[in-house]
Amino acid sequence: MIIKAYKNDKEIDLNLLLTRGFKSQIRILYTCDGCKKEKEASLESLIKHNHIDKQYCLSCSMKLNDTVTKRRNTCIEKYDVDNPMKSSTIVERYKVSALGIYDKQRNDYNDIKDEFTLRRYKLVSDTYKNRTEYLEYICPEGHRGRISWASFKKGSGCKVCSNSKISDTLRHSIEYVKEEFDREGYTLLSNYHNNKQKLKYLCPKGHIGEIRFDTWTSGHRCNSCSHIVSRSELEIYDYLANYFPDIERSNRSIISPLELDIVIPSKKVAIEYCGLYWHSELNGKDKWYHYNKLQRCQSQGYSLITVFEDEWTYKREIVLSRLRNILGIPGRERIYARNCDIKEITPSIKNKFLDDNHIQGRDNSSVKLGAYYDGILVSVMTFSSGSIAKGNSPFPGVYELNRFCSARNTSVIGIASKLLKYFVENYNPTSVFSYADKRWSTGGLYSNLGFSECYSSEPNYWYIENSRRVHRFNFRKSILSDKLPQFSTSLSEWENMKENGYDRIWDCGNLKFTKEMS
Repeated sequence: MIIKAYKNDKEIDLNLLLTRGFKSQIRILYTCDGCKKEKEASLESLIKHNHIDKQYCLSCSMKLNDTVTKRRNTCIEKYDVDNPMKSSTIVERYKVSALGIYDKQRNDYNDIKDEFTLRRYKLVSDTYKNRTEYLEYICPEGHRGRISWASFKKGSGCKVCSNSKISDTLRHSIEYVKEEFDREGYTLLSNYHNNKQKLKYLCPKGHIGEIRFDTWTSGHRCNSCSHIVSRSELEIYDYLANYFPDIERSNRSIISPLELDIVIPSKKVAIEYCGLYWHSELNGKDKWYHYNKLQRCQSQGYSLITVFEDEWTYKREIVLSRLRNILGIPGRERIYARNCDIKEITPSIKNKFLDDNHIQGRDNSSVKLGAYYDGILVSVMTFSSGSIAKGNSPFPGVYELNRFCSARNTSVIGIASKLLKYFVENYNPTSVFSYADKRWSTGGLYSNLGFSECYSSEPNYWYIENSRRVHRFNFRKSILSDKLPQFSTSLSEWENMKENGYDRIWDCGNLKFTKEMS
């Protein structure tokens, strides 16, 4: 049964299906008439397989048409084997065909060198293996770099020259930058070249300092005046002051001489608001800064919540919902798991829900479960194989619990246990593991679900790009030569990133939990 139809993420009337303009680029959410699970497919796929009147998923369609048996019988009839790749004749024919295609597509080194010369590049590499292997070159401007033949053939070239052109296009005039500083009473003391360059200034209170223009446009100002409470920190404080009369600001007595931005003594909870610029490594906040504050708070019987600037800027409602839940602020809707139905959901539904309700947003997961209350999705739990980005390797039967969350300002009592039970019964894992971010949690949920804490990591770092944190996996040294205008193999990842104007910020680490299935 067709449930919904979408085009460009917009729901459309089902009566319009198959009419003019409503055949291509249509996604269909339907209930499979075979397994009764919700599935998603393109309208063109349903038409192609004659599944308009009755909808079947690929697995049920193959069972219904006995496709596997028919394929096997055809192979036996033609090749005397149940699989064509078991036939020596077919395998030999395949090899000959593959080699022919490879030889046809393979280029000669001298032809490639001529192509480089035609564009006034000097090809430094003296051998050519295949179209994806990197070739060293010197561009017409004298920059040395690496590029694959496949990329060069498509028109790509020197990354330094390309980034310079982009930079020239985006670069502001010195007059514009000076006017921006003058408007707020600052005096610009140095020339402007690009957004990553540190500019020397004189602030209205007489402090001399340095700041990048992209940091300036993000709202940051004089470092010496930074003891003044930020607007975002005040917004959090003002909101919580409505519920907690004993709330304090700028407390220096609990972990003296260090300061805690917000403290609620009645809840034994402290909150730190961390601007990405002021709390970055190049501004003095090293690997252990946030972690040590957390440890010292816990030694005094306090929980410490560390909120990063980009979380408040882009996920404000989720941050407030989490704070309400942690602090027990009334007003959250209560739903019981026994009144919910568990279903497998589509990637688009899962991504939308996680973006709206989970502080980390969407994920890449193979198993996507949703809990519905009166037909409305109220909770989501996702699973996948181990992630290389987190230092794990995929292993049969071992799954990571990637994401779990309920709708903002909603408590679904017992739903985590019900979702996990559904997963175990339907996917038979040998073990499940997951992580708790120490900035937000001590992993109480996992303990309640029968998980055991097995590891506490050191702090992790994130690079700062366009006022957002970006996971370090995106800037591994092995791929930096393709990402950065300036790259040196003799420098470390961090040294290369600094050379290109990047900074990084450290968190408090994670707790790892595992649950073995008996």
